[in-house]
Amino acid sequence: VPSLDSLRHYLTTEVSAEAHYQRVHERGMSFGSNFRGVEQIWRGEQEALGFVRLPETTTLTRYYVHPGLLDECLQVSNSVLPADGNDSYLPISVDSLTIFQSPPSAVWCHLIARPNQGREIVQVDGELLDEQGQVVAAIAGLSLKRASAGESLGTDRLDSWLYEVEWRLHDAPQPVTTGGAAV
Repeated sequence: VPSLDSLRHYLTTEVSAEAHYQRVHERGMSFGSNFRGVEQIWRGEQEALGFVRLPETTTLTRYYVHPGLLDECLQVSNSVLPADGNDSYLPISVDSLTIFQSPPSAVWCHLIARPNQGREIVQVDGELLDEQGQVVAAIAGLSLKRASAGESLGTDRLDSWLYEVEWRLHDAPQPVTTGGAAV
């Protein structure tokens, strides 16, 4: 694994948190304040290094790896995906996630898209590194599927996904009598 300094030097395009969240918003995704932990991204051709941090109010003791931290790292994958168009890519599977030690609340996410892939499904490999550059977790074969803008939100099919409460007027049931008492 190259050093953090060499990666930042090698990956020459800097992306601020504001620019990152503006771009994912243009692609049809929106993140609440608890899921806006990407602070900075450095990217190159199909490779990115992002610094992410959980909100200070987050409790780490309940998890070996906090799910919010993984989500923040998944957001960095947007920087290694095809840049043209407004399509979103949503995670659908992962071949393996190896955890070497419980990560801190702030990590570096180094992700590389596998070469020579189509546009429908893109696979990414990477590492989570602590602030000293030590690998704390590795991810292999993260598969991301392309979803056109609007499709990722499911707005065209949302009604078919939800249950609906429908009250129907019925006659009141007759009381049941057992041993002289009404139930």
